[in-house]
Amino acid sequence: MTSVSSDREPVGSRLGEGSTAATTGASLVNRVERKLQSTAQFTIWQYCKDIEAELGDAKRDSVKWHELTALLYRPVEHLPDQEIKLHAPTCALTGLENKPEAAHLVAAANEYADHQVPANKIMLAYRLHVGLDARTWDLLPALDAVLIRLLAEAAYQSKRLEDEDNEPTTKRARTAASSTETASTKLPARPPFMLFYERLESIPAVGHFTPRHAYRAKRLAWRDPLEVEQTVDYAVVRSDEDADYAASVELEGVPPVLLPASTNLLIYAMAGRIKQIPPAPFELRKSSSILADAVDLLLEFWNLKDTSNPAQLVQRAKTFASTLENPSAFGALFSANLSGISFDALPHPSLPSTHLDSRSPYTRTHAHETPGPSSTAPALAVTVQSLEQAVIPLTPCALAASARDPSSSTARIAQWAATSSAAAG
Repeated sequence: MTSVSSDREPVGSRLGEGSTAATTGASLVNRVERKLQSTAQFTIWQYCKDIEAELGDAKRDSVKWHELTALLYRPVEHLPDQEIKLHAPTCALTGLENKPEAAHLVAAANEYADHQVPANKIMLAYRLHVGLDARTWDLLPALDAVLIRLLAEAAYQSKRLEDEDNEPTTKRARTAASSTETASTKLPARPPFMLFYERLESIPAVGHFTPRHAYRAKRLAWRDPLEVEQTVDYAVVRSDEDADYAASVELEGVPPVLLPASTNLLIYAMAGRIKQIPPAPFELRKSSSILADAVDLLLEFWNLKDTSNPAQLVQRAKTFASTLENPSAFGALFSANLSGISFDALPHPSLPSTHLDSRSPYTRTHAHETPGPSSTAPALAVTVQSLEQAVIPLTPCALAASARDPSSSTARIAQWAATSSAAAG
């Protein structure tokens, strides 16, 4: 598994004030900023698409990638006469304006530069960025976010298996209708991004700050960027002794953090770092072990090929869900007829009631409060004909909202992620 990539360049330092590249980058950031402010409902991959549209033929080395990520972490001040002032970007885990750096989730791979897209970055203070790179702390995804993806993958593969069982009848009917029709009716191993990942990726990623024993700080100070002068201390719990200390000083552990980033990329980046070991508290080791098993199953689905038989994997996913001690609504859904589940009816995981949130207000407009059927996502009863124009040969990982243009950022980010996975394996 690749490590989290380092990016030590602070916001705004890449381009000189007087250079042509700086002017190009600044105008791009301004255009993207205006579009962000007018967006009714923020999604991270739409934001990346908007950047692609604004880029046009511009050279990628002239783009202020840090600023494009930083826009998602800038507190807003409403001034008189309806004027708006954007403040400096803040750290995702502290909410402080201490020149945060853009930390990559999935590391860059060889010639691909699209690890720079904001979906693959979070803003962190320098010491926290160093700690994430050095693996002295991890950022674990939420179990429900993994379970709903696992459920969708198992449902899709169940539909493929059902179609294969019915294939002889389907072929006879097709031959009777047209003797010249020879197209295969088999669904591809990997679903198109728009089938369910587009919807699942439309809400913020939820990351759980999980320090390892090498992380030395006992407290993490947090200031809500929208609440001036309000700072709260949280306990950094790395062991049972730390838990006792937190109880003695009446401090809570660090809550989950909401991130304007891709949950798929967070899962992929942390896949090899999830299971915690002693001296981490027992309950954390237990929950992280369950999470690691769920992610392991999900990555197996992501790596299925057209020649793979998913039957055993689907059964293992159902067995895993049935063994959960406290199954969520998503775990319970595994006992249903998977091939009959409608993708556009899949519920979003509930966001944690207590959380840290240093996102810009413009990124907090989501439909997760009252989730409902997507207007664009098709139901599960799909055919090869309906998918023909939508299926993109991405990767086993379905990491990005791909466009048909193979030169697009979102197509290439999938390529380098697959390359990274193969190299790590």
